[in-house]
Amino acid sequence: MWGIFVLGEKELEKISNVFKKESALLAVYLFGSYASGNPHRYSDVDMAVLFDKTTNPEDYTDKQIDLVVSLGRLLGREADVVVLNRAGSFLKYIVLKNGLRVYERPDRNERDFEARAIVEYFDFLPIKNRIEEGILSKIKKAI
Repeated sequence: MWGIFVLGEKELEKISNVFKKESALLAVYLFGSYASGNPHRYSDVDMAVLFDKTTNPEDYTDKQIDLVVSLGRLLGREADVVVLNRAGSFLKYIVLKNGLRVYERPDRNERDFEARAIVEYFDFLPIKNRIEEGILSKIKKAI
Protein backbone atom coordinates (compact mmCIF):
# COMPACT_ATOMS: atom_id res chain seq x y z
CA MET A 1 0.00 0.00 0.00
CA TRP A 2 1.31 3.44 -0.91
CA GLY A 3 1.61 5.98 1.85
CA ILE A 4 1.41 9.69 1.38
CA PHE A 5 4.74 10.98 0.14
CA VAL A 6 5.80 14.25 1.74
CA LEU A 7 8.12 16.73 0.07
CA GLY A 8 10.41 17.92 2.82
CA GLU A 9 13.53 20.06 2.74
CA LYS A 10 15.66 17.08 1.70
CA GLU A 11 13.42 16.23 -1.28
CA LEU A 12 13.17 19.86 -2.37
CA GLU A 13 16.98 20.13 -2.29
CA LYS A 14 17.25 17.01 -4.46
CA ILE A 15 14.69 18.45 -6.87
CA SER A 16 16.59 21.73 -7.02
CA ASN A 17 19.79 19.83 -7.88
CA VAL A 18 18.04 18.16 -10.84
CA PHE A 19 17.02 21.55 -12.20
CA LYS A 20 20.45 23.12 -11.65
CA LYS A 21 21.78 20.70 -14.28
CA GLU A 22 19.52 22.27 -16.94
CA SER A 23 21.22 25.59 -17.66
CA ALA A 24 18.33 26.86 -19.81
CA LEU A 25 15.91 26.92 -16.87
CA LEU A 26 15.02 30.27 -15.35
CA ALA A 27 12.55 29.11 -12.72
CA VAL A 28 10.72 26.01 -11.47
CA TYR A 29 7.48 25.89 -9.51
CA LEU A 30 5.85 23.11 -7.50
CA PHE A 31 2.07 23.26 -7.84
CA GLY A 32 -0.94 21.03 -7.38
CA SER A 33 -1.63 18.86 -4.35
CA TYR A 34 1.93 18.89 -3.02
CA ALA A 35 2.14 22.68 -3.12
CA SER A 36 -1.21 22.99 -1.36
CA GLY A 37 -0.22 20.41 1.25
CA ASN A 38 -3.06 18.07 0.29
CA PRO A 39 -1.49 15.14 -1.56
CA HIS A 40 -3.12 11.75 -1.50
CA ARG A 41 -1.40 8.42 -1.97
CA TYR A 42 -1.85 8.49 -5.76
CA SER A 43 -0.82 12.13 -6.26
CA ASP A 44 1.85 12.85 -8.80
CA VAL A 45 4.33 15.66 -8.27
CA ASP A 46 3.35 18.62 -10.46
CA MET A 47 6.16 20.91 -11.58
CA ALA A 48 6.12 23.88 -13.95
CA VAL A 49 9.31 25.05 -15.64
CA LEU A 50 10.25 28.27 -17.39
CA PHE A 51 13.00 28.15 -20.01
CA ASP A 52 15.06 31.15 -21.04
CA LYS A 53 14.51 32.89 -24.37
CA THR A 54 17.55 31.26 -25.95
CA THR A 55 15.90 27.83 -25.72
CA ASN A 56 14.49 26.65 -29.03
CA PRO A 57 10.76 25.90 -28.54
CA GLU A 58 11.28 22.75 -30.62
CA ASP A 59 13.47 21.45 -27.76
CA TYR A 60 10.83 21.94 -25.04
CA THR A 61 9.33 18.46 -25.34
CA ASP A 62 12.66 16.62 -25.17
CA LYS A 63 13.73 18.67 -22.16
CA GLN A 64 10.32 18.13 -20.55
CA ILE A 65 10.57 14.35 -20.98
CA ASP A 66 14.11 14.31 -19.55
CA LEU A 67 12.91 16.22 -16.48
CA VAL A 68 9.89 13.94 -15.98
CA VAL A 69 12.13 10.86 -16.08
CA SER A 70 14.77 12.39 -13.78
CA LEU A 71 12.20 13.54 -11.22
CA GLY A 72 10.33 10.24 -11.31
CA ARG A 73 13.52 8.31 -10.61
CA LEU A 74 14.61 10.71 -7.91
CA LEU A 75 11.30 10.80 -6.06
CA GLY A 76 10.18 7.24 -6.71
CA ARG A 77 6.77 8.38 -7.91
CA GLU A 78 5.16 9.85 -10.98
CA ALA A 79 6.04 13.42 -11.86
CA ASP A 80 4.39 15.79 -14.31
CA VAL A 81 6.27 18.73 -15.81
CA VAL A 82 4.52 21.61 -17.57
CA VAL A 83 6.44 24.07 -19.74
CA LEU A 84 5.19 27.54 -18.81
CA ASN A 85 6.61 29.08 -21.99
CA ARG A 86 3.83 27.35 -23.94
CA ALA A 87 1.13 27.09 -21.26
CA GLY A 88 -2.19 28.90 -21.45
CA SER A 89 -2.87 32.01 -19.40
CA PHE A 90 -5.13 30.19 -16.90
CA LEU A 91 -2.54 27.52 -16.06
CA LYS A 92 0.24 30.12 -15.76
CA TYR A 93 -1.90 32.10 -13.34
CA ILE A 94 -2.77 29.04 -11.23
CA VAL A 95 0.90 28.04 -11.01
CA LEU A 96 1.99 31.55 -10.02
CA LYS A 97 -0.89 32.08 -7.59
CA ASN A 98 -0.84 28.71 -5.83
CA GLY A 99 2.57 27.27 -6.62
CA LEU A 100 5.86 27.45 -4.78
CA ARG A 101 9.03 28.55 -6.55
CA VAL A 102 11.52 25.76 -5.79
CA TYR A 103 14.29 26.88 -8.12
CA GLU A 104 15.38 30.12 -9.69
CA ARG A 105 18.54 30.52 -11.71
CA PRO A 106 20.91 32.57 -9.54
CA ASP A 107 21.91 35.00 -12.28
CA ARG A 108 18.38 35.81 -13.35
CA ASN A 109 15.19 36.93 -11.68
CA GLU A 110 12.25 36.20 -13.98
CA ARG A 111 9.72 38.60 -12.46
CA ASP A 112 8.90 40.00 -15.92
CA PHE A 113 7.39 36.66 -16.92
CA GLU A 114 5.33 36.52 -13.74
CA ALA A 115 4.00 40.05 -14.23
CA ARG A 116 3.13 39.40 -17.90
CA ALA A 117 1.40 36.11 -17.02
CA ILE A 118 -0.78 37.76 -14.39
CA VAL A 119 -1.75 40.63 -16.72
CA GLU A 120 -2.50 38.13 -19.50
CA TYR A 121 -4.78 36.15 -17.16
CA PHE A 122 -6.76 39.20 -16.06
CA ASP A 123 -7.06 40.36 -19.68
CA PHE A 124 -8.53 36.95 -20.54
CA LEU A 125 -10.76 36.70 -17.43
CA PRO A 126 -13.85 38.48 -18.89
CA ILE A 127 -13.78 36.14 -21.90
CA LYS A 128 -13.37 33.11 -19.64
CA ASN A 129 -16.32 34.27 -17.53
CA ARG A 130 -18.56 34.72 -20.61
CA ILE A 131 -17.63 31.26 -21.87
CA GLU A 132 -18.45 29.72 -18.48
CA GLU A 133 -21.76 31.61 -18.31
CA GLY A 134 -22.66 30.34 -21.80
CA ILE A 135 -21.86 26.76 -20.86
CA LEU A 136 -23.89 26.99 -17.64
CA SER A 137 -26.80 28.50 -19.54
CA LYS A 138 -26.79 25.61 -22.02
CA ILE A 139 -26.62 23.07 -19.20
CA LYS A 140 -29.57 24.70 -17.43
CA LYS A 141 -31.61 24.66 -20.65
CA ALA A 142 -30.80 20.99 -21.18
CA ILE A 143 -31.98 20.05 -17.69
